[in-house]
Amino acid sequence: MCADDALVELDLTDVTSAGYYTYDDPVVADAHAALTAAFPANAPTIVLTEGSVDRRALKGALEHLHPHLADLYAFMDFEGMSVPRGAGYLAATVKAFAGAGVANRIIALFDADTGARGALRALAGLRLPPNIQVLTYPPTTLGQSYPTVGPSGAHDVNVNGTAGSVELYFGEDVLRRADGTLTPVQWGGFDPEVGAYQGELQDKAALQSRFWRKLATAGSESADVGAFDWSGMRAILTLLHTAFSCGS
Repeated sequence: MCADDALVELDLTDVTSAGYYTYDDPVVADAHAALTAAFPANAPTIVLTEGSVDRRALKGALEHLHPHLADLYAFMDFEGMSVPRGAGYLAATVKAFAGAGVANRIIALFDADTGARGALRALAGLRLPPNIQVLTYPPTTLGQSYPTVGPSGAHDVNVNGTAGSVELYFGEDVLRRADGTLTPVQWGGFDPEVGAYQGELQDKAALQSRFWRKLATAGSESADVGAFDWSGMRAILTLLHTAFSCGS
């Protein structure tokens, strides 16, 4: 409607004289804040995970356990957008979203393992905006004494915080093998910065296949969702639902 270099003025004399504004009030900033204030609450909360398995598992569990809340979350699409996977990329994505000033509420969910603890060091000391919450998978009772295999042999140890990938939350009905034993954690390399070994569940592909079948079976009309062990998934979903419960 006017030239790019035209000066546009808004005369606020009347509202200032009437006491609605003072000369020092940031009118433009306040107006912008009023326009965008309701957007984060009404838009889906963006959930960022380390990979596509996490996304598929959490989205599937959410649709089964809390279907009325499923539309309130938008999960990162790894396959469609060819998004890189891993804890390091997730930390970089958090910084990118914060730097871009994305208005949506954002929850970044890291695995509860040694690799994630190392990646989280990149976010240490940063003042993230209140609409971004950085969380790790919660500790589980099952993980407090879990079978592991390493150079020193087989031992039951606390794997919370060192081997807590999403597969550990699939439920005992998935983690137990045909012989009734739990699929063990295999210890890998040592991270000197974190001061802990990285643990990883054996036969992850098989565990994932069993969980996909579990989701499919639970989704059938004749299925009893309560007949399955959802304790791990419920713990993560509770973390999602309460991420902003403190009014942030």
